[in-house]
Amino acid sequence: MLAVIVVVLAPPADSLAAEEPLHWTAASPDRLIDLSLQAAKNNQAGALARAVLIFSLDEQATAGKARAALTTLATSGHAIAQDARWLGLTLEPADGVPWQGLGALRLDDTAGRKNAHGLLRTFAVLGPFEDTGGGLLRREGPETESHSFVEADYSWGVYAVRYQRSIIDTVTPRGIPLDLYVHPSREPCSYLSSVVAIPSARQIVVRVAASGSFRLMWDGTDVAIAESVHPRMLLDRAAVALEATPGDHLLTIKNCTGARADAGRLRVRFSDQRGRPIALVTSSKLERLQAALERLGTNGAAKNQATRVTTALERALTTGPAPNPEQALAAAIVRQLAGADDLRSAKTPGLLDRVVDGKDVSADHLAMAGYVAPAGANRSGWLAQGLQQARQQGDRQAEAFAQRALVELRIGAGQVDLARTTAQQPPLSEADDAHGQLLRAHALRRLGGTGLRAIALERLITIARSAGSKTPISVWRSIAKLSLYEHPARGLGALQRIAEQAAEAKTPQYIEAFRMMGSSSLEQLALRLLLRQTSTKALDRIGRQLLTAGRYEAAHSTFALATRLSPNRPQSFRGLAEAQPLLEPSHKRVEGTIKPLRRAAELRPQDTRLSAEIAFRKGERDVQPKAGDDAAYLVDAAEFLARAKARPMPKDGVFERHLHWRRVVRFHADKRVSQISHYAREIGIEPRTEFERYERIPGASNSELLIARVHRKDGSIEPPEEQDASGPMVRWPKLKRGDIVEIAVRSWTPGPVGRRGDRPFYFVDYVGAVDTHPVLHNEVVIDTPVGAPLSFDVIGGKADERREETRGERRITWLIWNAPPSIPDEPLAPRTSELLPVVVGSVYPSWNVFLRWYQGAIEGFTEPDDQTQRLAKELTAGKFTRDDKVEALFNFVADDIRYVNYVSGEWWLPNRPQQLLARRQGDCDDKAMLLISLLRSVGIEAKEVLIQTRMTRRRALMRSSRAVILMFDHGIIYLPDEAGDGGRFLDATSPQSRIGSLPSMDSGAMALLMGDGKSARIIETPQAKATDHGVEARWTLKLDEDGGGTLSASERHVGDRAFRLRTHLRQQDARAQWVEQNLVAGWFPSLKMDTEVTFDGDLENGAAQVGYQASSGSLARREGTDLIVVVAPPMPITTTLAPLTKRQLPVELPPSIAPMHRRMTVDIVAPGSHIFADLPPDGTEDGGPFGKASVTFKLSPTRRKVTIIRSIAFEQSRIAVSDYLAWRRWLQGIDRLMQRSVRLMPRAGGR
Repeated sequence: MLAVIVVVLAPPADSLAAEEPLHWTAASPDRLIDLSLQAAKNNQAGALARAVLIFSLDEQATAGKARAALTTLATSGHAIAQDARWLGLTLEPADGVPWQGLGALRLDDTAGRKNAHGLLRTFAVLGPFEDTGGGLLRREGPETESHSFVEADYSWGVYAVRYQRSIIDTVTPRGIPLDLYVHPSREPCSYLSSVVAIPSARQIVVRVAASGSFRLMWDGTDVAIAESVHPRMLLDRAAVALEATPGDHLLTIKNCTGARADAGRLRVRFSDQRGRPIALVTSSKLERLQAALERLGTNGAAKNQATRVTTALERALTTGPAPNPEQALAAAIVRQLAGADDLRSAKTPGLLDRVVDGKDVSADHLAMAGYVAPAGANRSGWLAQGLQQARQQGDRQAEAFAQRALVELRIGAGQVDLARTTAQQPPLSEADDAHGQLLRAHALRRLGGTGLRAIALERLITIARSAGSKTPISVWRSIAKLSLYEHPARGLGALQRIAEQAAEAKTPQYIEAFRMMGSSSLEQLALRLLLRQTSTKALDRIGRQLLTAGRYEAAHSTFALATRLSPNRPQSFRGLAEAQPLLEPSHKRVEGTIKPLRRAAELRPQDTRLSAEIAFRKGERDVQPKAGDDAAYLVDAAEFLARAKARPMPKDGVFERHLHWRRVVRFHADKRVSQISHYAREIGIEPRTEFERYERIPGASNSELLIARVHRKDGSIEPPEEQDASGPMVRWPKLKRGDIVEIAVRSWTPGPVGRRGDRPFYFVDYVGAVDTHPVLHNEVVIDTPVGAPLSFDVIGGKADERREETRGERRITWLIWNAPPSIPDEPLAPRTSELLPVVVGSVYPSWNVFLRWYQGAIEGFTEPDDQTQRLAKELTAGKFTRDDKVEALFNFVADDIRYVNYVSGEWWLPNRPQQLLARRQGDCDDKAMLLISLLRSVGIEAKEVLIQTRMTRRRALMRSSRAVILMFDHGIIYLPDEAGDGGRFLDATSPQSRIGSLPSMDSGAMALLMGDGKSARIIETPQAKATDHGVEARWTLKLDEDGGGTLSASERHVGDRAFRLRTHLRQQDARAQWVEQNLVAGWFPSLKMDTEVTFDGDLENGAAQVGYQASSGSLARREGTDLIVVVAPPMPITTTLAPLTKRQLPVELPPSIAPMHRRMTVDIVAPGSHIFADLPPDGTEDGGPFGKASVTFKLSPTRRKVTIIRSIAFEQSRIAVSDYLAWRRWLQGIDRLMQRSVRLMPRAGGR
């Protein structure tokens, strides 16, 4: 049920002031804080940005200065006063909390009236729920009709999803740390519920700040939704005014994280309409929550009027369609420094581009834009420009600011010499404030060496002595970093100063520094700070510290707390298992240890060490990995041994054979997938090298070895000489013909499948093999929960036997081949996926299901921002036709964005266009996304296309209608024509690509066309023609009397050949060598290239022209007094493409061979001493659909010159078996045709 939401705009705090805006930059952090405070108090534009800037300078400025400035702003009556107050509160350090045991944890905020900040600290946390698309709006958990707070259990698989009540000491002005309560924390959704007691009817405002995205519910009604995925939580993102009735009310928030990690924080506070805090009594007791839920069910949703109140953050982020540079910079500062940009499609790069793009951009704006730019390339570029411009304009504040930021950036990037050089220039070289001295010390330290490190440390200590209590936190951090190992006491002192001044500084590293004070001091401090940690990972680390210090009871308490708060983290249970037996009597140790170990093994089944330790603790002698439930799928050795005996191996022609192959795919309730591969391999040819004694184990990087043994021909069984079960790795003893090696290996996916940040899961099992490695028996078993989203199919065949059975809640399908097919091992054959039956499985049952997942994952990627629009406008300036605009944008993406296979944070998904523009690099689908965005900026729509190129050659896998196999290796775009009834494919992946013929590897390839965004279909891209790719060359050979002479050549290349030239011939000094090695090598011996090579790579339709000259002493061979010239390929075509007289498999030619054409016009000029004899006849070899070849000879009237025209065109890239003999005869005819030579004989009377 949706409440009626009325948006009320508060007075605009950030409206432009009449006076001239103050600088954004200043010479030092202290001065910048003073300047920002003055600007904010004057109600200048971007007051919230000024406050955020102050907040960001807390560690660089004098200690406490940022907090003091925010406090001043908070008490000023300014419209952003309350936001400034909460910024200040987030900077306050928190004291430790006395540890009184798990039974004494404070869970209810019964003293709500004393909560001066109005902060909600009581939550019942329920998660993780998987977000596989649309998760924020999905009604689940507490939103379902049958929900019970008391009995709620939404566990899936091994992941426990039950209510965890928040400890109020863990909830601070920085929010509740969800990483403390929810695991896995990547891409889940969580619910946080609380009862809010309203003593009397009144208006309250609920304010929410959160990373990720969230939906706020009050008494079961949605009152606020924020779908943007923010990386951090700092400012209130939503505020709702409620006319609340007396009594208990149910507040629930659904918070979702994305594929890219966010801070995992959420904060709820109560205030009046002016932002002043309201203290309310709240509770997370499940019984009280259930009572509130039942009252809602009885009485219906409460009639509370919900009115949206615009927050300062919302106003600051709303810039309108055309913000001026001042407004754009303010919004960018808030987005970047407050972590308020959308991780799905960031707006900061576009806003900053608007700032720096102006003709009259100031040094002040340039420097601040560089300071907040998200990409390192933009940061360094804009800061350097800002520094140069500030010096030219005499802007001392911007100059000092840009210089310091540039030094800091270069130090972080490892550009030590450059940073040192920059730091030695004024004004930084003369600065005497703590921050300036710190940067100079950093630049010195990073030069390396013990001596320079000691000098830098001494300078830092001098800064601290001089500044005393005002020493910036950054100085203390640097002292701690340099001192902890060499001077631990000094390092500890520095960490103590940091803990006194900085929020959330009492980390495991801080606790570890107290080890020098003795184990008792370490224990006391660790226990006091347990409830100030922000993740279970930190608790685990503290537990480890206590274990190694011998404080076993404290370690046990720490791990017990971690497992209680987050019951899905295996490391916590592993630590608990180690601590448990150190506290209990010996007879209880086994039971106390095994229980948490079992839980850890459930959560991390791929860790074979856990199962081995369980066996060891139970006293079992065999600690090898156990198959567990999978044991039922391991075949008894007698079965495949009998098969070997019944069907003896042939004496020759077989390298090895698989007596048995079984793949078991199990989809588990927690959405992880395990696979078992169990096979037996009989040796035909004995291993001859040491390398051949190592087994190539499938899925070895994330697998565990269950079985590894050799069944000798004499009936004995031997283990491997060497093995590692967790690698796994197997090295066999010496193997003889007839020995059978048996392997069973189990692999797991790293986590649940189907999430946006993970590679989409699928499996492929090839049934059968080539006849030199035959398979005698093949099985695939699919074991899934009933209704689980794992679809499978058999492509290219049918199982000899198919069995299905239901065992409880699981459905098991057996696909069995008792006589798997074998195919011959022939060159240039299609992949086995095209020739053998293939079993495929996927989490996506159809392309439309995949499309919904993919479109949700890339939502907003191609939406043009200011930067993209400005760039597109510049690139298409002076271009008036649609084609001209497309070509300009295409060439920019192809040439200016370097191809680098850069993997995004979401692994399988492309990078955002803003990232490519900043890095100037990306891979195929990244560049496709950028091109689509640029085209949309000029009003041209295009669609992304995922392609399986002809290089991959597994077309059959794409044809299943029951399981989507995402075997794509390329991404391009489809550009519809203006009429909408046609279009063309464009591939801007490689530098020097041009619009023209589609690359041969993309032609005739299987592709996924996104369509209208709602439906997807697999298509085949248009087939190329021979004329689309190839060469038209004109060679002139001038012979001398000895058979030597010169070669002059001019060649026009099109399609792939032209791209190849553009790739290699742009550099003048590299042309001659490349031409010699790739264009003329093999045609004539002993060629010497002329260094002058002409090149034009920008001809119409993507063609390229190259011209070159060479000389050789052997252009012709001598026979007596005659000269013989053969202009033919270096090797016969038949030898290369059709070496077999007969074939059983089709021929599949690579893109570099077909479709392709080559037409050569060769003029041969005789020396003065010779003339041409009679010429061989012309000839043509018409291969019909295969292609065509011809050669013609033309003699000049003086018999001094012959013109030979040779032409070959390969049209078909796939030759069927039935056509092979005809095709081979055609190739032989071409060879005979092309090997014809011309003869020169001496002229009568000589010259």
